[in-house]
Amino acid sequence: MLKWHVVHCHPQKEFTAESNLQNQGFITYMPRYLKLRRHARKTDQVLAPLFPRYLFVQFDSELDNWLPINNTMGISYLLRDRNNFLSSVADNIIAELQNRQDGTGAVSLAALELFKPGDKVRLLDGAFENHIAIYQKMTDNQRVELLINLIQQPTKLAVPLHNIEKV
Repeated sequence: MLKWHVVHCHPQKEFTAESNLQNQGFITYMPRYLKLRRHARKTDQVLAPLFPRYLFVQFDSELDNWLPINNTMGISYLLRDRNNFLSSVADNIIAELQNRQDGTGAVSLAALELFKPGDKVRLLDGAFENHIAIYQKMTDNQRVELLINLIQQPTKLAVPLHNIEKV
């Protein structure tokens, strides 16, 4: 039975791994998003992996010869669970990611956001634990930008996504 399996790639080698797997005849999927890139005083948008160092490859673990995957350039290993079985991802999750792609092939980050701008959130840890803030946006590096009221003045604050909950 065909399943989507998770491949862990070497740093910055997701595109190399994807290309090499496709050259071997495997079906792959690497969700991408449009990332702002700043270089030499110039800003542009590039397609970047949504899950850095990971991509998905589809095969039947009982019928297909998948052993070469671990020796493919750009790949560290196939993910396994606690019982040493190959990890897989449900088809509906991959389909949902693919459905959220736009014309450029990028998954819309806005469609994946857990919070909407203006939502009230509670900080769960750190110096501002239990303070209420206003969600502004998600940044490229898995942090969220918030407005918190300090000394009668709204102040911008960036914290990890896992450090907030909706009120």
